[in-house]
Amino acid sequence: MRVNKELIRNWVKALRSGDYEQSSERLRSDDRFCCLGVLCDVSEIGEWDDDIYEINGIRDVCGLPLPLIEATGLQINCDHFPISKESLEKNDIKSRLSSPTLVDLNDVLNLDFNKIADIIECEFLQEDANTTTEEQ
Repeated sequence: MRVNKELIRNWVKALRSGDYEQSSERLRSDDRFCCLGVLCDVSEIGEWDDDIYEINGIRDVCGLPLPLIEATGLQINCDHFPISKESLEKNDIKSRLSSPTLVDLNDVLNLDFNKIADIIECEFLQEDANTTTEEQ
């Protein structure tokens, strides 16, 4: 399966937009979102039932439903999006977590959406970043 770069780019754009107020521990809480909740919102694959995200009867409040993970095209084996130490180092993030995830960046390290967007680009759109750098 190929990475859905359009979806990932839309996610990054939404994180940087200022349109989403940040929260933690849940995809959405009232009108506030964690970084994964923003992905749910921009994907337009499922729908919100109050603070529960649902796709074809699969409901979740903390993690991503499998159909959304599959829609990203990312080869991951959990709903929290593991992040490489290299991506953290490139973005000057120091962490003692052995296997950091986007959930950790949002909920434990309390990084803002702009920094999380930088890391998502580094981790999942690295070829795009290299192309942009080479074109300049």
